[in-house]
Amino acid sequence: TSCVVVTSFKLPLDDTMAITGMSAILNGKIFIASIISNTKAQIKDNEEIASGDAAYLLILKNNYAELTSGNILPDQPVIIKIKIAKLLPSLEGYWTFVLPSQVLEKEIPVELSLDICSSEKIAEVKSISHKIQVKQKDNKNASLDMVEWVFKDFWVQYKTFQMDIPRVLVQQPQGMSESAVQISFVPNICKTLAEYIFLLDRSISMSGKPLEMAKTASMVFLKSLPVGSTFNVYTFNHDCIKFMESI
Repeated sequence: TSCVVVTSFKLPLDDTMAITGMSAILNGKIFIASIISNTKAQIKDNEEIASGDAAYLLILKNNYAELTSGNILPDQPVIIKIKIAKLLPSLEGYWTFVLPSQVLEKEIPVELSLDICSSEKIAEVKSISHKIQVKQKDNKNASLDMVEWVFKDFWVQYKTFQMDIPRVLVQQPQGMSESAVQISFVPNICKTLAEYIFLLDRSISMSGKPLEMAKTASMVFLKSLPVGSTFNVYTFNHDCIKFMESI
């Protein structure tokens, strides 16, 4: 009798990531996960398991996702695809993606490929951690391959021609009279004396860690202002409060 294998894989998560789907390819068959709850996804079919195919369970925890796969035969190839939505930070003018090294095996070299699909024209793609080969398919799509395997965090950065253009996103939920507004812009602070206004969202959606991060970022900006500059801080929820009446 052949022994079956049960494997477990952990993927680190942070507050800017959300798993949106999972599928597996085994013996030429594609299995799509069913969502059991907001913290669990599962691929399991009793008839398929009885015939020797595998079962997969993805459990989302506070800071990682744990994928367990069972009923796999030794040396049996399986492809597991996990779809992740992540808010990419902008670092020094580049959208930045980091794959943590702890999701990889130190002693086992891997091949990594990445596709970039941008809404804006791509100006440059680079990695500050590994040697990569970039193939630009068209103005808004590019693919890259890791040329040399090194066991450390895999950084990929890209910039577009219009990253510094301010954007406003307005969304009105169905059945509601109020709208939500998101403003995105990259400030270009020159080293001259000026008046700086800081806007902080203190609504319930910002409670906890998001508000603490916003306060920390504001302190970094304040300490970076040219000597002699003036500033004020406005916080808003259903009303707007300013820190100082006069600057």
